[in-house]
Amino acid sequence: MEYEPDSPENAFKNDHARTLLMPVIYCYILCIVQFSNYVSAWVAYEFRWEYTYLLVAGMMLAAVFLVSFTFCPAPAHRYHLPWRLLPDALLLTVAMGAFCYIMVFGKTYDWFDHRSMRAAWAVMLVGGGAFLWLSAAVRQKRVLELGIFRYRYTWYGIGIFLLLMLVNSSTLFVTTYLKMSTASGNLESAAVSCWAILGCVAGLVFMLVCVFRGVHFRYIYAAGFLLMLGANLYMYFHYQTMGVYGHIIPPTLLHYSGMLVLYSVTCAFAMKHLPVRYFATWLFLMVAVRNVAAPAVGTSVYGNWLQERQQHYITRLAQDVRSDSPQFAARFMQASRLGKQQGKDEVEASRLASVLMKGQVSLQATLVAMKDITGSTIWICLGSTFAVLLMPYHRKERT
Repeated sequence: MEYEPDSPENAFKNDHARTLLMPVIYCYILCIVQFSNYVSAWVAYEFRWEYTYLLVAGMMLAAVFLVSFTFCPAPAHRYHLPWRLLPDALLLTVAMGAFCYIMVFGKTYDWFDHRSMRAAWAVMLVGGGAFLWLSAAVRQKRVLELGIFRYRYTWYGIGIFLLLMLVNSSTLFVTTYLKMSTASGNLESAAVSCWAILGCVAGLVFMLVCVFRGVHFRYIYAAGFLLMLGANLYMYFHYQTMGVYGHIIPPTLLHYSGMLVLYSVTCAFAMKHLPVRYFATWLFLMVAVRNVAAPAVGTSVYGNWLQERQQHYITRLAQDVRSDSPQFAARFMQASRLGKQQGKDEVEASRLASVLMKGQVSLQATLVAMKDITGSTIWICLGSTFAVLLMPYHRKERT
């Protein structure tokens, strides 16, 4: 039997409790994820990378035994698996797998020009269409209740999750910049996760203060996007060929603080004014959009964007590298002289100098491309901030 609040006061209490609980849950999940990244890198660094997979398998077995021995079955009630939902789950899994394949490998295979891309598109359309048909035709035991799309906050939640995961994909620049501009290895790069934990805790404290103070949702959303804007703004002014490890810490703290704020508040916000019968559908939509569709889109957009801008700047910088350029000639002769000091002949020393010059041009082009994209990300965050401030909300909408 579905429980609906019998009064607006009880409904507000339930919404307030969810808004208070969600930041705690998400902070716990994100901290575990970041700590696991560091532990995996430490195991691979101190021992062998194969041991990381053995550690994961051992933890999964430990979790199975823990659940088996701690969750005692009720003697009077037996849980039956909903086999009617199996076709929906299979169709959705196949469709989402094909969608992620298209997003990740579409640029590599030149989209529709490759046979596997056309097959993936067909699988996604057929599987997704069949899933939507089952959701509309079957009246009982549906995974996706189509009536949820009549509520405005559902669309707000989906849109904010898409913007969040799109901007969140820019974090790949932090690790790339760290490895390119410093002498940091995999373990030092994974150590950034420890600072991400502090950022999540800071975001949790900020969210709890906002909830207890009854801050309007629009201002919490704006604060989350402004924190991520600050992270990208800081990185924009610190891109350089000789970076400092300490410059990675402030944007990491700002980014994960903003991400936790947006993560937690969107989950609770979209459930406001939503009937209880749609709660399971919203959780399904949230996981599908936030964990599958949006990360695939964000990774594809930023990966292809970086590749396009990198090639653009390599072409531009290569035009300045001419044999009659005094600066290029001096660097080339210095690299060639270094090769001769290592015992190489004239041809091998010239080849070594050419490789070194090409590497310098590629490094500089990558840094300029990342700075260019980071500047565009700043405008995306700023536009998202104004969008959440101008969106229409219900009157007196508070946490």
